[in-house]
Amino acid sequence: VRFVEVDVPQPDGRMERKLVWYLLYRVANPGEQPVRFVPRFVLATLDTHKAYPDRLMPSALQKIQQREVPGGTVLNTAEIAGEIPPTPGGLDEAVWGVATWEDVDPATDYFSVYVQGLTNAYEWADPDGAFQQGDAPATGRVFYPKTLALNFWRPGDREYEHEGEIRFIDYEWAFGRLTPEGFVA
Repeated sequence: VRFVEVDVPQPDGRMERKLVWYLLYRVANPGEQPVRFVPRFVLATLDTHKAYPDRLMPSALQKIQQREVPGGTVLNTAEIAGEIPPTPGGLDEAVWGVATWEDVDPATDYFSVYVQGLTNAYEWADPDGAFQQGDAPATGRVFYPKTLALNFWRPGDREYEHEGEIRFIDYEWAFGRLTPEGFVA
């Protein structure tokens, strides 16, 4: 996770300088057929208990692209969604993508980035009493896609936010849902 400062258009038409958090990633398809890729990202703070869905920020995309992949193309979450063509062996034809977040609480020390869409694995849960005889099949079932959690520590302060403070801790896979409150296992 890195930071970039950009001018972001506001609803009243004026521009406001903001610190944008972003995660750059690459997607490759080692198979022989195109695969459908529809990613979903949520940044959730573990200490301030806030969740931030990925935002489409065209004003940040160009600056991130110039910094990370000069002369290349970086796609936002909406642009990258679709068919990922096969990546022939030995060729570096992976697709670059970026997830972006704004207004992340500067008091955040521990946070996770939850990513869905990397696999088609899932689990079903059948809550007690959710299905009654005569209901349509799958009534009351809860669908839990497999989700990647990237866990980070940011031992910083709210006065001087910089990306050099961010430390990757670990990752884990879990089955759950992404909600406005974050990840629910």
